[in-house]
Amino acid sequence: MKFVVTVVAEYQDDADSIFADAVDFEHLAQVMSDIAVYEGLPQEPVREGMEILSNVTFWGWLKVRGHTMRIESYDPDNRCLQSREHSPDVRQWDHHLQVEPAGDIAVWTDTITLDAGWRTPVVALFCRYMYRHRHKRRAATSLKSRIQPLRIR
Repeated sequence: MKFVVTVVAEYQDDADSIFADAVDFEHLAQVMSDIAVYEGLPQEPVREGMEILSNVTFWGWLKVRGHTMRIESYDPDNRCLQSREHSPDVRQWDHHLQVEPAGDIAVWTDTITLDAGWRTPVVALFCRYMYRHRHKRRAATSLKSRIQPLRIR
């Protein structure tokens, strides 16, 4: 069964500035530096069609090798990005990121569709923890999240 993790964060900044941070790999490594070390993140700016192969070590001991990310779509004008990701233990980790202006704040929504076989419920909990952690480190002023089974009709 697939799960969908949704994390919505609000920021006291403009949407363009928040989106620029969202798609900056160096910024990602910085906000995750207290729990994760990334190997193989690109030095170049994000672009549609980009493929990234990285290894991530969480808490100095939990290693995820061979995490593959493909930037499926990238639309800076509308401040959204869609990646298709997977690793040896996670069949699907599809991430849709959208940053929208809402008056004088920016609303950043992460929607992640997961399939890790029998591990999916645990991976969904970890996913929610990780994205919430990123937003807390980025000083989000409001943070909401939920995990739901994907219902196919």
